[in-house]
Amino acid sequence: MDGAVTDRLLGRPDFVIGDDNRVRVTTTGNYPWSAIVHLEMTFPRGSGTCTGWLIGPHTVATAGHCVYGADEGGWATRVRVLPGRNGGQAP
Repeated sequence: MDGAVTDRLLGRPDFVIGDDNRVRVTTTGNYPWSAIVHLEMTFPRGSGTCTGWLIGPHTVATAGHCVYGADEGGWATRVRVLPGRNGGQAP
């Protein structure tokens, strides 16, 4: 793909390269899907969302850019963890 096409497609959750064989998981309350978490962060100058996964009863693993945003004022001041989120439903 050329750069212009790639730029238009970035950030589009409905775009998949190749065949799209994904199937919606509806049993997100069951393991292993319940170990995948949706994160809602509050930063000094904004908010954001990300994903992570449970690695213990009180521990979440995620990427560093999920909890630190230079443009948002630095480290997240609040992180809400929603395990097994399914659309608008969160256990």
